[in-house]
Amino acid sequence: MKFIKQALVIFSVCFIAEILNKITHGFLPTSILALILMFLALQFRIIRPAHIKETAIFLIEIMPILFIPLGVGLIKSYKPMMEHISAILVITIVSTVVMIAISSLITQKLYYLKSKKRMEELQKDLKNG
Repeated sequence: MKFIKQALVIFSVCFIAEILNKITHGFLPTSILALILMFLALQFRIIRPAHIKETAIFLIEIMPILFIPLGVGLIKSYKPMMEHISAILVITIVSTVVMIAISSLITQKLYYLKSKKRMEELQKDLKNG
């Protein structure tokens, strides 16, 4: 019964995301909307982690099985993909490099801000100490 209640909570968030997707005419994919809604619900404590923990763990554990149909679809699309392999490779490489660069810049900025804050705290302690 516990799993059913937890699954109902998760599926309710997915259902609300589906409704929002229809209202916004597909502005964002339903899966992304569901992730955002779940994040906000957890962040604002509308849903507590304990309300979905066991079912979420179960879904994460079976996630590889859920990718089997996707793999089969890729195998079936092998010939059409080979016609555009150069474009696929360029897009993959460029997007990977861009994501690494953006992640690095954000990490450097956050590290700088954290070290700057720590330095200010140490200077304040020296003045007071």
